[in-house]
Amino acid sequence: MKQKVLSITLFLLCCIVSFGYDGMVITTYLPDVGSITIMVISEEEKTCQIGNGSDLAIESNGFSGNIEIPSNIAGYTPISIGNKAFADCYAVKKISIPNSVVAIGREAFFRCFNMESLYLPSSVRQIGNGAFQRAKIQKIIIDDFDSWTKIDFESYDSNPFSIAKSIYIGNGQVTEIVIPNTLTEIKPYSFEVLAGVKKVTVPSSIQKIGKNAFANSSIEQVHISSIGDWCKIDMEDESSNPFYCNATLDVVTDLYVGNERVTNITIPDNITTIKPYTFSKLCSVSSLTLSSSLKTIESSAFSRSNIEKCYINSLEDWCSIDFADASSNPLNSYGVLYENGNALSEIVVPSSVTNIKPYTFYGLILKGLTLHSGINHLSKEIIKEGFPYGITYIKSEMTVPIDIDDDVFPNDVLANTILYVPDDCQTAYYNKSNWNKFA
Repeated sequence: MKQKVLSITLFLLCCIVSFGYDGMVITTYLPDVGSITIMVISEEEKTCQIGNGSDLAIESNGFSGNIEIPSNIAGYTPISIGNKAFADCYAVKKISIPNSVVAIGREAFFRCFNMESLYLPSSVRQIGNGAFQRAKIQKIIIDDFDSWTKIDFESYDSNPFSIAKSIYIGNGQVTEIVIPNTLTEIKPYSFEVLAGVKKVTVPSSIQKIGKNAFANSSIEQVHISSIGDWCKIDMEDESSNPFYCNATLDVVTDLYVGNERVTNITIPDNITTIKPYTFSKLCSVSSLTLSSSLKTIESSAFSRSNIEKCYINSLEDWCSIDFADASSNPLNSYGVLYENGNALSEIVVPSSVTNIKPYTFYGLILKGLTLHSGINHLSKEIIKEGFPYGITYIKSEMTVPIDIDDDVFPNDVLANTILYVPDDCQTAYYNKSNWNKFA
């Protein structure tokens, strides 16, 4: 009778293992690791997740060594690593993930302090928030950058690059990145805090770079195919731009077209708009040439750049540009505007220009500015606060001063600049709001 009961019990246990169900949690045994917990994702497809989604997948107490997750566990193929699966596994040295895994959950490797290496296969497509928060990894091993740039990182600390001291493709340490020309997008956080990489090559195929893609990296050279191709890229924020990666570091990133270092940028005739952040913190370029076809420069296009000279065909062209904000003006850090090769220290607004747009002369080093009688509107912040390059005089030829807002001229211009007005019009200007603030 006892033998019959034992046989039935064994038969039922076999049925439980052989005929599982979606969501079933199984604890099994792996050599060199010990017990490991998995959760069935699809019984039909025989796929599972490492861990149950909220607790440790292994017993970390006393465990020390390497974890090589097999591609088959208890008859199931692991396709994800669950939330907190290896959190607080202080003693784990190396982890190798099989090429079947496509997702890594939140805080999966939270506070893994002593990891020497982590291998992430090309199959991974999603890494959750905080997956590598407060962890430490000496070396990240990946298959290639083609697959790497396809990963959706939920946050900054989803990317193990943020904590790794070195990056390897196979057995070779990575010192430069060549983005494959099969890609059209670099996703958010892809290369944030990129250790040991000094050079990146961006192909003409790239159309978009996501937020923080290159934040806090140490890139010293950016190689592109052409200025025209670069101007067509949509950048989500300043840290999308690899020039901006050293915003908190005392490092200047050089621009190369092909293998030629660029110190002067010429915007091609077919570019009518310079998009946001396109040249943010490009400190190695000191001069810029604009074509007559350029109509719009969007927000922060030249934020923290170092343009000292800007060459244009005519003042009419310059005054027709829509500047989205102060840092969209390429001379926002103080520089000289050149018309047909001649430096403009004193500007006479062309008679064809009746509306001075916002930020038009913002950052220009000028001695004087003349406003003709046909001007009907002056927009905000047309001139930057002048120290140490303050404008000496403003000459208005308007016999009847137009209405202006209090943000047209900065306070130091009002206090230190001479305003010249037509004879017998002093009283009109004295009685006109904001004009009467000139010293």
